[in-house]
Amino acid sequence: MAKLLATQLLQQWKEALKTMPPGLTQAAKILVGEEITSNKVLITITLAWVLFLVARVCFGTRKNLPPAIPGGLPVLGNLLQLTEKKPHRTFTAWAQKHGPIFTIKVGAITQVVINNSEIAKEAMVTKYASISQRKMPMALQVLTRDKTMVAMSDYGDEHRMLKKLVMTNLLGLNTQNKNRSLREEALVGMVDGVLTELKGYPESTGVVNVRDYIQRALFPFAMIQVWGYVPDQLDVPELGTRLSTWDMFDALVVAPLRAVINVDWRDFFPALKWIPNPSVEGEVRGVDFTRNAIMSALIREQRKRLANLEGPPRFYADILLTEATHLTEKQLVMSLWEPIIESSDTTLVTSEWAMYELAKNPECQDRLYKEIVSVVGTDRMVTEDDLPNMPYLKAVIKETLRQYPPVPLVPSRLVEEDITLGGYDIPKGYEILVNLFAIAKDPAVWSNPDKWDPERVLGDNTLDMGFKNFNLMPFGAGKRMCAGISQAMFIIPMNLAALVQHCEWRLSPQEIDNMNKKIEDVIYLTTHKLKALTCVATPRVAHRLP
Repeated sequence: MAKLLATQLLQQWKEALKTMPPGLTQAAKILVGEEITSNKVLITITLAWVLFLVARVCFGTRKNLPPAIPGGLPVLGNLLQLTEKKPHRTFTAWAQKHGPIFTIKVGAITQVVINNSEIAKEAMVTKYASISQRKMPMALQVLTRDKTMVAMSDYGDEHRMLKKLVMTNLLGLNTQNKNRSLREEALVGMVDGVLTELKGYPESTGVVNVRDYIQRALFPFAMIQVWGYVPDQLDVPELGTRLSTWDMFDALVVAPLRAVINVDWRDFFPALKWIPNPSVEGEVRGVDFTRNAIMSALIREQRKRLANLEGPPRFYADILLTEATHLTEKQLVMSLWEPIIESSDTTLVTSEWAMYELAKNPECQDRLYKEIVSVVGTDRMVTEDDLPNMPYLKAVIKETLRQYPPVPLVPSRLVEEDITLGGYDIPKGYEILVNLFAIAKDPAVWSNPDKWDPERVLGDNTLDMGFKNFNLMPFGAGKRMCAGISQAMFIIPMNLAALVQHCEWRLSPQEIDNMNKKIEDVIYLTTHKLKALTCVATPRVAHRLP
């Protein structure tokens, strides 16, 4: 029997190696060896069983742990079942079979995965004080500069200080109201760009890269609200080069988002962190070095601009450089970088997915256009003042955030003391993962959850994005709710309303082909559409509305 089990595990091992990311392949070879035979597997099983029995005799067992996902291997645990880089989808499928809370073993780490709103509320609000520390993989640890970010820091004095700075001087409602003209300028530029491109096409044949236009609106907006301008060129002595605006975009936004998902096998085996892993860590640290070099160059330029400033500081960087002198250099760099990447990415993700669904569902797009016309008319451009009068637009956004939560998995937190969640015992030292994707797809809450249908949330004012109702919490919940929620809920609806007001959108032939092949999403830290959205756009107006 044991020999048969060893043979089966050997076959599973060989199949998994074919699809394993390079980092895990390296880990497997270090831990198990270059060659593996059924005898080695048998020996490993025997040793693991003996150790289990010894531990059980010496330390006893907990009788009320969450169910464990079966199929794990000695040493590696469930790692080979997570080779696809979409763990939120795998966890959601497991939740349908094993229940809303379960445990997995990833190497030497035990993680508790939460997949419904009631237990998530318990973890994120009721028991938050016991699990407030972030547990970071190597890539996140490096790119957040040891958690020196509002979104990624441990809850404590530094977190409260950094969050107060950004809320008071950038993301709070007062500052957001002052920055309305910046948002409007970005929106006008996006619409003008689309209409200008369409003039070069015969009628109804213009294929527009929607993502490109949204990016070209959001990144300059993010730079302006932080620095007050968008550098056309920037000398970066540390890199020995001069960068363009879009070189900076790649280095400050795109590269970190890609680097953050790098798998470092040492994250799963903390006792082996002393073993070098230069290929993965070197890439991540290279991205970090470039990001910091650019931010340092921007800070130097801003200090020069401040020397000639007349009047009070106006932009976020000005305020931090003149008033927040208590910040360390690391805190300063990260406080200025965080709003750039977050303003450039999360709102892009949701805007693009919403436009994808509107282009795929013409009847929904027509209904939205009729709502815009009924509120705004046909003689002027939609404004933020119109948003409270557009319930269907609000429903489109809520349903998009449900179907495509920007951050599907809340980064793991460490259990700092023995607690209970969902009626189960959770020991100190375990990690907690909240699967927002599964919560948004919970069939006990949402009928036909895989269908995008704004009608389901239309007029439901109880869905408050995680403040009190936890069935839909795309921005998190509790004390760690995303600080940028107010800004996002200005930018996303205005993007959709302005684009639909000025053009009719349909999926391009290539987009239809991608849809038929079920080419959907890819995970960086956020859930990006795998390929940039392309649509056939037909102008509804001859010129941009005033």
